[in-house]
Amino acid sequence: ELRLKEAEFYENIMTRLRPEPEYFRVAFYGRSFPAFLQNKVFVYRGRGFERLPDFQSRLLDQFPTAELMTSLSPPSVVETESPGQLVQINKVEPIMQVPRRLGGKVVHQQILNYYKVNEVTRFMYSRPFKRASEHATQSESENEFASLWIERTI
Repeated sequence: ELRLKEAEFYENIMTRLRPEPEYFRVAFYGRSFPAFLQNKVFVYRGRGFERLPDFQSRLLDQFPTAELMTSLSPPSVVETESPGQLVQINKVEPIMQVPRRLGGKVVHQQILNYYKVNEVTRFMYSRPFKRASEHATQSESENEFASLWIERTI
């Protein structure tokens, strides 16, 4: 009976159109948030076809006095200890982990697509930053892209 139920789940994965949800990293900075949210970071799963602007609106409706941070830079001490509410929201990419029972087996792409966005516990996002270098040449100093790096966080 358990295997029949599992087979039914996999059949649904194979035949039903499923929206790929997006995941969002939300950081709450400032002392005006409830204690369980202050200076904490969470990952939320968006609803169905919900995208970043819609998610931001929905979250900011719950915290009308919160201010949306426009940078992905880590907050300063002043920001984390401020009496206000600052929210940092960005899209994160789920990192798929193939379940053990499927490892090393030939698995249909639809099932792999399911596991790309479901039953995930690890996420990744990137942010650009400028690398400061005391040995920068004149041409590197003039070219903003020469010192532009990407920081990837998992």
